[in-house]
Amino acid sequence: MAGGLPEGSRDLIGARQRVRDSIGVLADEAQAAGVTLAIEPLHPMYASDRCVVSTLGQALDIAADFGPSVVGVAVDTFHIWWDPDVVGQVERAGREGRIATYQVCDWRTPLAADVLLSRHQPGDGVIDFEPISLAVMASGYDRDIEVEIFNEEIWAADASETVRRTVEAFGGGMVSAYHRRPLVGARDVEALGLAKLASGSVWQGWYMYADGRNPRRSLQESHATGSPNDFMELGYDFGAALTLDAVPSETWYRLRRQHLFLAEWGPQMAVMPAALPDDAAEPHDLSRLRWSVRSDGQRGFLFVVNHQPSAALPSHDDVTFQVELEEGAVTFPSLCVPGGAVFVFPFNLQVGGVELTWLTAQPLSILEWRGLPLLAASAIDGIPAGFSTSVAATPLRIEGPGQWWCLEAGGEPQARVVILSDEEGLRLGAGLELAEQGFLRSAPEPVRVTELTWTQVAPAEAAPPPTSAPNGRASVPTDWSGAAQFDLELPEGDGTLSLEWVGDIARAWDGQRLVSDAIHNGRAWRISAPERAGASRLRLEILPLHREAAVHVGAGRPVGADVVSARIEPRQRPVWGLGNPT
Repeated sequence: MAGGLPEGSRDLIGARQRVRDSIGVLADEAQAAGVTLAIEPLHPMYASDRCVVSTLGQALDIAADFGPSVVGVAVDTFHIWWDPDVVGQVERAGREGRIATYQVCDWRTPLAADVLLSRHQPGDGVIDFEPISLAVMASGYDRDIEVEIFNEEIWAADASETVRRTVEAFGGGMVSAYHRRPLVGARDVEALGLAKLASGSVWQGWYMYADGRNPRRSLQESHATGSPNDFMELGYDFGAALTLDAVPSETWYRLRRQHLFLAEWGPQMAVMPAALPDDAAEPHDLSRLRWSVRSDGQRGFLFVVNHQPSAALPSHDDVTFQVELEEGAVTFPSLCVPGGAVFVFPFNLQVGGVELTWLTAQPLSILEWRGLPLLAASAIDGIPAGFSTSVAATPLRIEGPGQWWCLEAGGEPQARVVILSDEEGLRLGAGLELAEQGFLRSAPEPVRVTELTWTQVAPAEAAPPPTSAPNGRASVPTDWSGAAQFDLELPEGDGTLSLEWVGDIARAWDGQRLVSDAIHNGRAWRISAPERAGASRLRLEILPLHREAAVHVGAGRPVGADVVSARIEPRQRPVWGLGNPT
């Protein structure tokens, strides 16, 4: 905090110069102690008594006379959100390497009598955190985010409740709340996961790896219990990697391909810093290719993420990646990077006693096959797969999936390489197993679904008028009198009931027992056998969406209320593990 105007002074510009002079006095001592001084601009309402530095631009201008490791800036959303150039200045701070800390809280009016205590939980005010946070993350900032909430009511609240609401505000998952129903695809998750690694992350966690349900009614957070979001009572649909009934989705296979890579090379990569090219694309620039490198100076990995949810990124022709290393540059062959492509390619990769200078396929794992290391890699659709090495690479004729090579030095085999197709790479160890004779596809059991019929008992009537909580977020309707009703006969046996439907919200009843409920988000409504608990018939209720309901539906707003299809899918067993015969 830079301090306000001296008593009796009106010289704001001069006061800022004195801040610069004072930092100059401290800079040498800070550098000697290994401490970074951070200039924190405060909201202009504090300019007279607390801080004459009011914008990030002013703070960066002062810091410019010193090295970024000595003088940086604090990015505090409470103080800078109002600035028309806030994103541009955060991006500037990132380019200059001066973001020392990122602090978040929200702004809501009316302000308290003591404006210092007018901070609020993220999501409870008017600050749009997304563009600011994206700009901070794009800078490579990977340290703590400080949730700095000066508010007496929050200080008096239970600490666990404050933590819960903070996590909730940051969107720990992509669950369908009533007012916000994102549709996140498998490629979106794959791109985000790889982008985190490309930015220098050493922690890859998934908030919800499997969908679930609440074990009984009245446990879910809701507007009625004071939570900012409203949900159905039982359903907890995140569109996660594993469905409610433990069936792997496409997301599961795409994450598993990353997990195989991390299991093999994660410890090496954890100590490799991330570096962006000198002409790196700005966060909101959709026209330029996004790529980065993680390296220890001798070897490493090239990351490319050319996919973004809700935006079609263009293909890029004749792209030549060059990575500067301590002992010279590694140059990849010219490539066409298709729109939607997401991958990691290694350089100077060690396989047994052999080094691959570059590989234009995504490495999966190093297995052992016939007494030698076997590098298994996955081609990326639209990119020719290949590699370069200083030793002899002899193609092998192996029956089954993949292209094979034997790497020889001094006339002796040292290692082998197999490059699988993009689709086969997703199935490695999960339907594609390594055996003594090569890779074998394990034939999945045929899925014999049972199509069901249903009877409409009552048509939909007018949707109830929309309501909302004090925070303005739409609430789940409680008046079901206008719901369409359907009877569905169920066969004996287990399996998952999968329903395609249109409408706003839905419930399934076995007599007086609520079996399952759902919010329409574009995904199938899955009701597992344990949920049905032997029911022979279900009564379905589906409410139409009111045309004025303030909700966002990623799949598009549904019209009407109806069942489109109903089927029983036999219970499937997830496939775990990776075959690695010796």
